[in-house]
Amino acid sequence: MLNMDRVADTDQLTQIIKTGTPAACVKFLAPLAPNERAAFGKTAMTLFMEWDKAHEAALADGRPRTEVRPDVARVAVLCTASLSQVKSCGWNICLTPALMLEAFAQVRPDWLDDWVTFMLEDSPFNLHRVRNLWENGLYAKPDSAAYVLALFVAPRNMHWPGPVTAHAKMHWKDLKPLAERLQAQSDVIPDPWRLFDVEGNGEFSLAAYDKYSGPDQSWARTLQTLSEQGLMARERVLDATLYVLMRDFAQFRAGCRQTRRF
Repeated sequence: MLNMDRVADTDQLTQIIKTGTPAACVKFLAPLAPNERAAFGKTAMTLFMEWDKAHEAALADGRPRTEVRPDVARVAVLCTASLSQVKSCGWNICLTPALMLEAFAQVRPDWLDDWVTFMLEDSPFNLHRVRNLWENGLYAKPDSAAYVLALFVAPRNMHWPGPVTAHAKMHWKDLKPLAERLQAQSDVIPDPWRLFDVEGNGEFSLAAYDKYSGPDQSWARTLQTLSEQGLMARERVLDATLYVLMRDFAQFRAGCRQTRRF
């Protein structure tokens, strides 16, 4: 038998996704129980995919083909869809930091931890799409190898390790040395020790990052500077470097950990 209340609710969500705001979408979904929100997952995914296909077509000729508002559709998907459905959307499902916090602060899916892990494993560059979740207490900072790979290349983002929500326009010529950037965010200082734990690979490693970075943005120079300033114990840096060599990491990937001036 057709549930007219459910049809009406589905129509209401559709209307919100096409004419409303992310806040209105959260307000509509937040009071519902998890199973009640899940019932709207198919509708949310259908509308998001409609926008996604229309967006691809619009890139070719600039002609809009849907009334769906993308950020509202993203909120609806993140609040209602299953983990497998959200994964199928890739990075394109990510909201701006402020909107993601607004959604997950009121509706926390039971798959959030698994999704963050998936995003980091899918690409280390996704760090900047999800790190605001643990910076604002919605998720424990990861301790996985995927997180370390993300740290290798994190400095390529000019704002890292500053708060995601505090971004301002910046030019590369104004970029401070990586050591200064880390010192400005003292809670990040413990993380560089993890760089000695993971070998990395041809694309994501300390040596691969340093090869294409200026001296003051390199991890080798940064670890040296932090050690000289007493922010990383010199003896521990030496021990960690020797440990890396004993683990027989590939020469290219271990190379920049062998900081000569310690």
